[in-house]
Amino acid sequence: MINTMFNRMSDYLDPQNEELLKDFFSEAEQQVDQLEQNLLSLETDPENHEAIDEIFRAAHTLKGGSATVQMTELSEFTHLVEDVFDEIRSEKVSVDENLIDSLLKAIDVIKAMLQARMEGGVYSEDFTELKDALRVYLDSEKQATHGAPGKAVNQQKQKASKKAVQQSAAAETPQPSQSPGQGQSESKLTEYELLELQEEAEEGETIFRVHVELNPDNPMNTVSAIQVFAALKEAGRVLKTNPDFDTLYGENFFPQVEYFVASRLDTEQIEQKGFINEVTDAVTAKPIGESSGAAPEAPEQSTPVEPKAAVPPEESEDEAEGETVEAEPEEEAEPEEKRPTAGEVAKQKKKKNGSSVLRVDSSRIDNLINLVSETVINKATFNQLTNQFSDMLNRLQSADNSMKQGLKEVMDSIPEYIKEIEDGKSIKEVKKELSQLYSRLYSLYDPFQSNLKTTVNKLRSSSQNLGRITGDLQEGVMRIRMVPISHIFSRFPRLLRDLSKDLGKHIRLEIEGEETELDKSVIEDLLDPLIHLVRNSIDHGIESPQERIEAGKQEEGSILLKASNEGNIIIIEIVDDGKGIDVEQVRTKAVDRGLIHKNKALSDIEAFNMIFEPGFSTAKSITNISGRGVGLDVVKKQIEKLNGSVSVWSEHGKGTRITIKLPLTLAIIQGLLVRVGKEIYVIPITSVMDSHRVRPSEIRVLDNYEVFNVRDDVISLLRLNRLFRIDTDESKDYYYVVIVGSGEKKVGLLVDSLIGEEDVVIKPLRDQYTNSPGIAGANILGDGTISLIIDVSQLLDLGLKREKEARERREATIA
Repeated sequence: MINTMFNRMSDYLDPQNEELLKDFFSEAEQQVDQLEQNLLSLETDPENHEAIDEIFRAAHTLKGGSATVQMTELSEFTHLVEDVFDEIRSEKVSVDENLIDSLLKAIDVIKAMLQARMEGGVYSEDFTELKDALRVYLDSEKQATHGAPGKAVNQQKQKASKKAVQQSAAAETPQPSQSPGQGQSESKLTEYELLELQEEAEEGETIFRVHVELNPDNPMNTVSAIQVFAALKEAGRVLKTNPDFDTLYGENFFPQVEYFVASRLDTEQIEQKGFINEVTDAVTAKPIGESSGAAPEAPEQSTPVEPKAAVPPEESEDEAEGETVEAEPEEEAEPEEKRPTAGEVAKQKKKKNGSSVLRVDSSRIDNLINLVSETVINKATFNQLTNQFSDMLNRLQSADNSMKQGLKEVMDSIPEYIKEIEDGKSIKEVKKELSQLYSRLYSLYDPFQSNLKTTVNKLRSSSQNLGRITGDLQEGVMRIRMVPISHIFSRFPRLLRDLSKDLGKHIRLEIEGEETELDKSVIEDLLDPLIHLVRNSIDHGIESPQERIEAGKQEEGSILLKASNEGNIIIIEIVDDGKGIDVEQVRTKAVDRGLIHKNKALSDIEAFNMIFEPGFSTAKSITNISGRGVGLDVVKKQIEKLNGSVSVWSEHGKGTRITIKLPLTLAIIQGLLVRVGKEIYVIPITSVMDSHRVRPSEIRVLDNYEVFNVRDDVISLLRLNRLFRIDTDESKDYYYVVIVGSGEKKVGLLVDSLIGEEDVVIKPLRDQYTNSPGIAGANILGDGTISLIIDVSQLLDLGLKREKEARERREATIA
């Protein structure tokens, strides 16, 4: 029983517990985001008490959670941050820009601590200056706790001694009987419980009864017992608690708790492990019996221990009220098997499957369960139909045997009837007699035909029902992966604040449509492009306050982040009211970089698209934000990898609008199926611009490229059979050309035939096929055959080059 209890307790708080760590990191990220968002709200409205309460709750939760998984550096620093928020909440400190700056820096440090743990390490940067800046806002008592370890220890000693004196005095005064768990009374163990505990002790271990008095003034006292449990695990194995562990894990405060610990450490070391500043008032440990099986000692009254406090390295030289605390040398514990840290386990798990926690509304799960229930019912219907078809097959075989037997009898009787006709019997009589004898053959298949019609109708109805359920199930599963775009939109207020402050600009951020949902995999890859575009708008788009006033605008600029649905497409817009794109400036820069000829006249659309060229930048100086040659081409490539598109429209002096269009999900796309030889390929429909049927005579050769004209536009052609080395007959009366691409980049794909549009489930390629050029994945068709999905962006880059090289080789062979 003790072993089972120990395993259950370990499952809760084991820092190597992968599920626990997943939950912790997911919760921690949410708490940090909540801290940051509410802090920015507080900067705008210092009297926002709701935001203050939310901030304090988030910091409080984060501190307790990190202590539970033994991330002490995070717990201790968050404790300091929580105290600052507590001062704000109690209106002892007023909110100003310097305080917000310090708290935002603190949030950055917390993020870095979490990231370090997730990557398998511990945050090691020096942030003493930040801690000192935060301590300025605390009162003297809290400053002593966080800034002067000596004083904090003395306060804890005095508190523990005072309590011991009070309890001693109380012991001399007659008192009413105490209820279990109060005072210094120890729980009584039965002989069987003692025996169980002793059997759990390994060689060299001693079973200790650790009596802990918890601080009721701790604002997080409901988890104090769990924090002590986690701390004592560092000293040994916690075999039993009183009250039991499941009770401690609730939300009630227990002033005194007993822990039974199997450990190789001595009494003083265990007491040191169990003592936590501001969480415990006193810790007393004593052995209940040696591991050799000696009889347990009789309970005795003990005085609360005056534990030594661990002194943080950066504060070891601090003095408190003229007293110097000398740290006693720690005794070296016996070496034990090295176990990976919590962060290392998280890192290993992340490398193993790259998964992340996805929070889903329970109603969506309920919907899936209902659909699965309908699927099970539909499955039962198909099982019945299968049995009915089996019965009909048996009936068909029986009717077929009867028909064959009847036909044999007819054939056998023909010679006899011929003889009767020769003897003078009329043919009419013979026909009548034959009809009477074998009329049953006409109706042999009637029951089968009737049953077949009924069963086929049932099959058709069940198939339609299955199609409906499958469609709903597909939509339901996709909705599970859907998360609000607010997950990434919420990061931009902080980005805007920091950059506008650095650049000396006044900018207002407006967000619309943040409830719009998008596939989680798309959202994860969308953050960097959006950050790049918003930074570009802040730096290049919005003018300085002086420039805006001179242009007759408001001193404060605005940037709008907007998301909306349009069918199966998500549209994201970044709109600013800045100076817009100067077409002449773009043209000059393009000529200087050799991108266009100096005599070429650029249209507005061409100028807007020019900003997506690699290395193109109109920044006049290199800063941390722009001018380093990493332009919007990176954004465009990333969006195209997501099967999306990006476009720009601007009006000089009034602002710029950048529009991103993306599919709802990357798991299922709508594709155009085409045939090349015996192979079938899928072209994402978002990349398809047009399709044509052309004669061979309409194809021309221009500078070694095959081209054809479409509405006064010259389109380069690419033969997929040559690119993918597929044997096919090129002497056809007609070819089919599918024009694919985006913006100014487009090419015509020459295929044998068009099959049609279809929803395609993308299956990733593995092993040697992973880096196949021009192929983005695979799909399984309804008949079981595999079709490859074409990566249009790669074809635009490499296809024409290969086509030209192949044609030159053919011409050299002919010559």
